[in-house]
Amino acid sequence: MTTAETSSLFILKYHDLPLDGFSGEARLLAFSLEHYDDGLFAHFGITFPPPLARAVHKRRAEFLAGRRCAQQLLLSRGIPSAACSHIASGEDRCPIWPRGINGAISHSDDLAICAVSDYPVGIDYEPLISPASAENVRSLIMTPGETRQGSPAPLTDNQWLTLVFSAKESLFKALYPQVRHYFDFQDAEVRVQHISDDSGRLELALLNDIGAGFGPPQSFTARYRLLDKGYLTWLEIT
Repeated sequence: MTTAETSSLFILKYHDLPLDGFSGEARLLAFSLEHYDDGLFAHFGITFPPPLARAVHKRRAEFLAGRRCAQQLLLSRGIPSAACSHIASGEDRCPIWPRGINGAISHSDDLAICAVSDYPVGIDYEPLISPASAENVRSLIMTPGETRQGSPAPLTDNQWLTLVFSAKESLFKALYPQVRHYFDFQDAEVRVQHISDDSGRLELALLNDIGAGFGPPQSFTARYRLLDKGYLTWLEIT
């Protein structure tokens, strides 16, 4: 099978992803892990970073899918192809975007999503956490206040935990390029604004000073929607 034939099997679908309240652009790419091949990097004109040679098959496929999604989105914005083909990762593994671009990438087993904006942006997709796994990770993800609040109707406990996890990941992706150090799940608390089982808004209130002028009582609004087998969350720092 040729690389061109493999590429048509690797990418299952690719389309714009409209997001409520978002001023930038986002796109989704669904891919087949089974049909990943290292040769697809060259076929798509995307740089294969040397550290990726030590990664497992799944990690390579996710990286390629995320960078391909970003490449096409940046090209549509008029970014030169050379810059779109080489979105390197820093030592912290975060993407290094072309000058003047704010972006974020999220990927799972078979989905990659990229968002770019004129403002700092975070986006995250999380498959639904199973009830069994929820018990093992709850104390890591949720603050005491979130635990006391419980899951708001009509969401189940594991749906709510998945949303909290994803929203905090989106917040991290939006703020990290400015604060330049890791902060964790206990540094922000999710509070309900508008909830349904398939879409809504959440408030993320900072509980601690995380640097670069960010700290209490600042809060940020994230939005979410049900997507495939999980939840997608996103926010902009405007």
